[in-house]
Amino acid sequence: MDKREIIRANRKYYRRFYRWVGISAALCVAVLAGSLVVGDSVRRSLRNRVRDRLADTRSAVVAADGFFGVSALQELGLPASSRAVLLSDGFVSRGGRLVPVMVWGVDALPDGTPLPPGQGAVNAELAKEIDPQADPSLVLRLPNEGLVPSSSLFVTGRYATSLRLECRQTLTAAQGGNLSLKNEQVLPYNVFVNRGELCELLGTGDKANLILTPADVRPGDLCALSAGTLGLRAERAGDTDLVEADGVFLRGNVLDKLCAAAPEANRCYSYLVNTIAAGAGEIPYSFATAMDCFEGRELPRDGALLSDYAARRLGVGVSDSIRVSYYVSDAFKQLSERTQSFRVTGIVPLSRLEADGRLSADYPGLADAASCSQWESDLPIDMDRIRPEDERYWSDHHATPKLILPYATMREAWSNTWGDATQLRVPAGTAPLAAVRAEDFGLTVVQPREQALLNAAGGVDFGGLFLALGFFIIAAALLLIYNPLSELYFRRGDELALYRTLGYSRKGLSRLLLREALPAVGWGAVAGLVAAVLYAGLVIFLLGNVWRGATHTDGFVLVLRPAALLGGLAEPFDRFLNVLFDAFPVCAAAAQIALSV
Repeated sequence: MDKREIIRANRKYYRRFYRWVGISAALCVAVLAGSLVVGDSVRRSLRNRVRDRLADTRSAVVAADGFFGVSALQELGLPASSRAVLLSDGFVSRGGRLVPVMVWGVDALPDGTPLPPGQGAVNAELAKEIDPQADPSLVLRLPNEGLVPSSSLFVTGRYATSLRLECRQTLTAAQGGNLSLKNEQVLPYNVFVNRGELCELLGTGDKANLILTPADVRPGDLCALSAGTLGLRAERAGDTDLVEADGVFLRGNVLDKLCAAAPEANRCYSYLVNTIAAGAGEIPYSFATAMDCFEGRELPRDGALLSDYAARRLGVGVSDSIRVSYYVSDAFKQLSERTQSFRVTGIVPLSRLEADGRLSADYPGLADAASCSQWESDLPIDMDRIRPEDERYWSDHHATPKLILPYATMREAWSNTWGDATQLRVPAGTAPLAAVRAEDFGLTVVQPREQALLNAAGGVDFGGLFLALGFFIIAAALLLIYNPLSELYFRRGDELALYRTLGYSRKGLSRLLLREALPAVGWGAVAGLVAAVLYAGLVIFLLGNVWRGATHTDGFVLVLRPAALLGGLAEPFDRFLNVLFDAFPVCAAAAQIALSV
């Protein structure tokens, strides 16, 4: 009898043991290869999610807390497919509940379809929540966040506004409906509206706060943006240039840069004070302006210039003392009243203050009011204090300030998060607008696609996760290999001793046993590959459906990569060889005992 006949006879006689070897190999391959396939499938699904979220967007220019002009598209030299977006959060009212959404003010939908005013579109995920087919009429609730921050003082208390839309379009992921810059797999609730309509509603003018582009934009490229695009402008007024911001307030860092570039700069801060008082007399709710100097004359830190109207009404003159009360904000609109005393250093004719015309800022809700009783502000204004004389002053002189205070004294008290001045005055032709950069206004460049792909590749390793979860199955499978082989070799002690007597070397005997077991491992591995595909498919289905509450996403795809399958196939063979040689000392010892007997 030759070796092949011996091997066939042994396989048949010991088939009970080799059957368990094949089953354990199948279990190992199923868990190992299946886990690797799950890992590949999740990574591919995450990359697909990046493509769904960002389409061809490579770079994004983001205004963290403000707006910029859409002329930025031309100034940066971006491709025609680049988009200026006005992005806001909001709520959709449906069935007595509010659904949080992201509102995308766009000139056209992500797939290029024009979006006219009054029309809207939602993504498929939001459509599941609100069912626009049943009722296409949609009421969109938005924060009333315009050019002037709503968290600053003197701004109307209307924090929210609404927009009614007809939403008959539902955008799929392939159509760009899942557009999002958030580096997460949670599917967004998106509403797309006409940008011009949204700008008009929020009072931002033709502005945006986000640019999406397929170009590779770097932070240094933002130097090309002009001051006008960034929201800073200079207007000529006689022999003076007035530098102002679209959002009323000049940021502290911007103001400091402008002043450093223009040593003769005159900083101005327009403010509504509660009371100007002297003795028993008082004037309620008056505009005052803090300045470094007035008509070339520097104001002392404790001095004040009073209009002749206010001086006459209070009955004071030069060198008299006045008290000025005003609100300061310690936190978000948490107001406290502060009173400060000043010495009158000069009386200025009201006509000279009125002739300037730009000493008071255009605060929305105040500057555009026809009368004091129509003021709209978060300030707790006591309308009972306003007298007919105050109404006549507003009617005749509007927001002309009654008081000029020293800027150096008032800057710390009146400054807020959004700015340290409302105007900067420099000699004509010297406005230092070139001194500021985009980063001074909070503009940044992000590479969402690059970062998202890195996160998709380096995120949670689902292959390792499910491999760890299947550890006990693999351990059990290895025991299934070890135990039958150990018992098999022990029972075959006499037989192995006979082989040694007939001249088989230890190495030759190992090769003989290996040839006996390889077919069992082979058919087990093939069966394991089939089970691995079924196992991976089941896990991918569960991740996108049953376990969706944990993953917060769907769209998982099954990816069968040969390398993953071969990797899962090679491991059991390696394990089998290790177990074989671990178990062989048992059978060698049995053979030694048999020979000694």
